[in-house]
Amino acid sequence: MRPRDGLRVIRPGAGANPLRAGRELLLTFAFRCNFACRFCYVEDGLAGRFRGVTVDEAARLLAEPRLTDGVTRVVLSGGEVTLDKDLPRYVALARAVPTVEHVRIQTNASRLGEPGVAAALVAAGVDEFFVSLHGATAATCAAITDVADSLALVTAGLDAIAATGAAIVTNTVVCAANLAELPAIVELAAAHGARAAELWGYVPRVDADDVRAQLVRVTDAAPVVQRAVATGLSHGLAMTVKYFPRCLLGEVAHVHSDAQPRLVIDDAFWQDYPTYGCLYEGVCAAANSDDGCSGLSDAYVRRFGWEEAALVPLVDAPGPAAPPVARYHDWADRPPAAAAPTPRPLDLAALGLAPGAQLAGHRLVDADAGAAPNGPLARLRFADSAGVVTVEAYRRDPARPCFARTRSLDLTHPVLDAAATARCRPLLAAIAAHLADRDDGALADRLGAAPAAPTAAPAAAVVPLPDGWPGTTRPGAAAILAAAARWVADPALVEPSLALDGDDQLRLLLNPSPHPDRQAAAAALLIAAGAPGLADAARAWLAAPHRTALIGVVVDADLRAKLYLDTPTAADRAAAHALLGGPPPVATVRTVAVDVVAGQRRAFKHYAPIAAADARARLGGALVALLEARGLLLGELPLLAAHRFDAAGAPLDQALHVDVSRFPELDLGPAWALASGAPTAAARLARSGRATRVVSETLGTPRGRHVYLAGGR
Repeated sequence: MRPRDGLRVIRPGAGANPLRAGRELLLTFAFRCNFACRFCYVEDGLAGRFRGVTVDEAARLLAEPRLTDGVTRVVLSGGEVTLDKDLPRYVALARAVPTVEHVRIQTNASRLGEPGVAAALVAAGVDEFFVSLHGATAATCAAITDVADSLALVTAGLDAIAATGAAIVTNTVVCAANLAELPAIVELAAAHGARAAELWGYVPRVDADDVRAQLVRVTDAAPVVQRAVATGLSHGLAMTVKYFPRCLLGEVAHVHSDAQPRLVIDDAFWQDYPTYGCLYEGVCAAANSDDGCSGLSDAYVRRFGWEEAALVPLVDAPGPAAPPVARYHDWADRPPAAAAPTPRPLDLAALGLAPGAQLAGHRLVDADAGAAPNGPLARLRFADSAGVVTVEAYRRDPARPCFARTRSLDLTHPVLDAAATARCRPLLAAIAAHLADRDDGALADRLGAAPAAPTAAPAAAVVPLPDGWPGTTRPGAAAILAAAARWVADPALVEPSLALDGDDQLRLLLNPSPHPDRQAAAAALLIAAGAPGLADAARAWLAAPHRTALIGVVVDADLRAKLYLDTPTAADRAAAHALLGGPPPVATVRTVAVDVVAGQRRAFKHYAPIAAADARARLGGALVALLEARGLLLGELPLLAAHRFDAAGAPLDQALHVDVSRFPELDLGPAWALASGAPTAAARLARSGRATRVVSETLGTPRGRHVYLAGGR
């Protein structure tokens, strides 16, 4: 911005939050409030000192492509923006930005319980409300806000927002006045319709010396913050922690992010902006990551010191690998097919567990297999409203300290304090009894077995479909499974799915691309699937090392084959079109596919990423309704639009594919089956022990609803 504007755009390239899809722009105005929160700097530090962005300035700024480039969310904030008569005009300007999908206001919600106020804002274009919620009891709220009935006002506002269907995200400042109530605050947010909650570490601004005594020692706050996060996760809330040391968050450190949006605000704002630091920022991976860990504020260090004995620099480590198969569902930027091998996932079925399993009042929220040669064979994370506890299973060693032993395993957990040990004792006893009952002496060997090499072994040994999976006895199924056994390098590259209007089919997605002879592998699978005419196309496609091809198979009354070609570049799209035919793919298409029945090409499909607003407008239906009812924000989920064309290239229909793999605890596969009137499919999915990766819906018909599961080992 030009200096004479008195405004500055801070970090114009910022705004990408790894915990939230898209890029954000924060626009500030209305620096006054009807609450007087004891930790806030709006009334004390901002009101009367300088102005916010005027409507005219907002119109000019939001028409500036250099500022709004790629912005998908505009956040309107300042003090209490609902007190500004021009708020609808700011909302309209934000909605007019072509790429914007969400308009969010930051508010204390105190006015939103008044008749019609929330509905009017939603009608004006607000679809997200970032609501300040700083206490779970009337007394705490009143003490913090200096308004006697503030809790009643805020909860009435939350209920009014929820009635409109708009998204609610709560934000809570972690301070001395509310520390003990943090888990209860998150419970309250969930009870009043929140879909996400954020916890922000307190930093004195006007009260730089913390005369009001609201700073709280991070070592005292850490266990309470962890319990609050676990509470939110157990309710299906998307949780974020900001401006709190990531290394003190333990098992819930993955929810931490100090990423901030692009910010337009008066230059005077930065004159007393607090600075942060950490003794370990030069060596800590978190301090140097994109979403950062700011460390401790100067005000905190002046009062409590650097906490060098408590903070621990984090070691940089690779993140979770992308799913090994179904690249037509993988719409993110990705490495070539020849990338490093995918880590082996944990075989929960071998442990007699399923995603989301309940033991002693705790829910299984995450599981993985150890990678180090002498490390744990399995790592299980359970959560209840009070926190998260990890149980690790090692190969039995008489010298190893552990809380329980089975015939082949030692079971351990991290060091717990006395209260946590007492709380977790029923869980530890339950998991020990559960595994002891299932360990025949070879459980450690099964958990630690290396992936099977390509072999001609019987299909059942290499393609471990869930027990009772449909369609395996249909004519043609045996040939498909035998071909998969021979030509698919890893059982995890065989993914089953269910069509919810026909769950007696055998439906598989096969990835031959990692096979040493992948051209021959793809051709053999297509021949077994009744599509020999596509074999040459697959061979030609896979001749290029960077390309990936997938084979889909449906065994029903007919044998149907599908060939999916990954097309990240214009050259790939042109090559796929030349091989398969059909309509030319547009620039956004990332996968081109063809369906073949009885040797004839019956349909073509193009898959492309789609923004949340477009998905809701064009493809919104029962699936979108289910996801939002489960508390998910559509804009925070990877979305894919599938366009289907007939053999002549005429449009047939469209479908929405949604990656829900980040939310195994919500059991969205069975939930989608039940919502689709398919209880048999829901039961099969629940019994499968497989995580749901993708759910999909074809627009305008109850048919064409699918659930795609992860592969097995």
